[in-house]
Amino acid sequence: MSNITIVGAGPVGLTLAVCLVKKDEQPYVMNVGNGKKLVNVPYSAEINDFPIFIRRGNTPNEFYEYVKQEFDVLLEESKEIPRIFNLGLHPHVTGRPARARAVANLIEYFKSKEGVWFATREEVAKWALENEE
Repeated sequence: MSNITIVGAGPVGLTLAVCLVKKDEQPYVMNVGNGKKLVNVPYSAEINDFPIFIRRGNTPNEFYEYVKQEFDVLLEESKEIPRIFNLGLHPHVTGRPARARAVANLIEYFKSKEGVWFATREEVAKWALENEE
């Protein structure tokens, strides 16, 4: 498995990559030659319903608490530097009623916090390009 998955880069001009390497909670811009840039938008395989429920066998309450704690740490860190909180969800995993309720409760919790931006990966990539140092 590659550490970097580049989705449609090159002549089509797509500027988005999904990466499982360093800077897991920060987007960053990479120069890929010929004046082109590629934005890494991190994706966490750890904060993901499949390993939490299926591999570890956690309950919906354990899922809620684990994800909430991860979010809280990143929200606190974001006071100093921007952070991405990514939660991987799959309909066949969290689509079950008890699990779906835990996800709905998490979303309500996230929405209750000041300074949280719900964004698509494309919006994050555009932000990273606009704020590149």
